[in-house]
Amino acid sequence: MERLKGGGKLFNELAKGTNLTQEQTALLKAFNQVSGYLIHKFSEVAEQIDRLNIERVEG
Repeated sequence: MERLKGGGKLFNELAKGTNLTQEQTALLKAFNQVSGYLIHKFSEVAEQIDRLNIERVEG
């Protein structure tokens, strides 16, 4: 999870060093929103897998 977050931060830092058009800025914002959502959902799935593995071992 941290690597995904770090990649997003790096991507944004690289974007800051350029002159983005209005369209590119909008795309970057949309990317950040979707990226954050997917990281959150991926985290939930990983937690659920951990719980299921624990239940399987205990069961």
